[in-house]
Amino acid sequence: MQILKSPSPEVLASLFPATARRAGIEGAATVACVIRRDGTLGDCEVVGENPQGLGFGGAALVAMTYYQVRVDGPNAVQVSRRLSGITIRFALPPKEPPAPTATR
Repeated sequence: MQILKSPSPEVLASLFPATARRAGIEGAATVACVIRRDGTLGDCEVVGENPQGLGFGGAALVAMTYYQVRVDGPNAVQVSRRLSGITIRFALPPKEPPAPTATR
């Protein structure tokens, strides 16, 4: 399957659950969706979330609204097919090193 559009790293960063960000916890969620005739994904549901209860499932559902896949050519038969096992991983940005201090 060819992905035509996907969420940018900036969008994924903006979707990172606030509670998990404050706690310094990374996570992931797995969703299942239907490919619509226009190539967007719909009727998505969370089928797994790790860790649970921190909002990664909800964030992954929003992330799926940014995807579009190719539905013509050999993929045309996949329209309205349910896709399972789409995992979105949410990673914290790397920590910046402390600023150097001036010495005399």
